[in-house]
Amino acid sequence: MTPFGKMVRQERKDRGMPIGEMADKLGVSTPYLSQLETGARPATGRVLDKIVSLFDLNQTEAEKLTRAAAHSQPSDVSSVTIDIRKDASQHDRELASHLALSFNRLSPEAKKKIREMLKDQNNG
Repeated sequence: MTPFGKMVRQERKDRGMPIGEMADKLGVSTPYLSQLETGARPATGRVLDKIVSLFDLNQTEAEKLTRAAAHSQPSDVSSVTIDIRKDASQHDRELASHLALSFNRLSPEAKKKIREMLKDQNNG
């Protein structure tokens, strides 16, 4: 079980919520939620956002869950998804696409700068 899966399962159990009920509230299947909890499937940003909302997590708790999800990704994952809101601007969509398409060509220094910017954004 991954750190993310452990956290989700503990939150669910602390609330006395059966897995089927949580799956219904998240709009996912029970087998899918079970796979998230056991670490067989990685969490998407969309599901992560739904879990944060469902459990009404504060910012610190949400960041902890997000970090756990990031550290729970299988090492053999060759692609990730960037979830963009439906109302995102064309500029934001292009930025996300550009980042995804150019990621492997970024220097270690550029990746470090991006990581620091994101860390600052999450802490600010």
